Amino acid sequence: MTEVKLDIGCGLKKREGFLGIDIVRTESVDIIAKVENLPFKDSSVDVIYTRHTLEHVDDFEKAVKEMWRVFKPNAIIEIIVPFWAHHYAHYPLHKRFFNRFSFDEYSVQKVDKTFIVDMDVKFLVEEIKYKFQIKRFPFSIFYKILEKLANKYYNTYESTFANIFPACEIYFKLRVIK
Repeated sequence: MTEVKLDIGCGLKKREGFLGIDIVRTESVDIIAKVENLPFKDSSVDVIYTRHTLEHVDDFEKAVKEMWRVFKPNAIIEIIVPFWAHHYAHYPLHKRFFNRFSFDEYSVQKVDKTFIVDMDVKFLVEEIKYKFQIKRFPFSIFYKILEKLANKYYNTYESTFANIFPACEIYFKLRVIK
């Protein structure tokens, strides 16, 4: 059986082998839909990739719950969003900011869940990475080193250095737990 892979918010360019989903018709879009209301059966999707989309959604909680609904058990979601401290995150059409802890309430690794609405929605956080804009030499060396340090010492980075040297994006790789 063929894997069902979705590129949510694909815009003008979708990933190869993925179904393109967006709210605006382009050549890359196969299905027009909002992430808060996906036209798929329960447990029918293997992979979701979404880049610079979730910061635009009207109802984040509903979007997460809807993606989880269509996922098969052990499915993977890859999410790339602007990092809260970077000026890209403050674009007027963005409705939400993201940091390393943005998906903690859904994480099976987090013990003390304080704000989660739906306890059934669970993910295993497999990977989180800050992505920096790699500038021209000689700054490129500095930003490559900074990216490695920020990803290794993330608490220190977010609490102390993120405002001074903001990452451009943050990447999440989550596995669905059902």
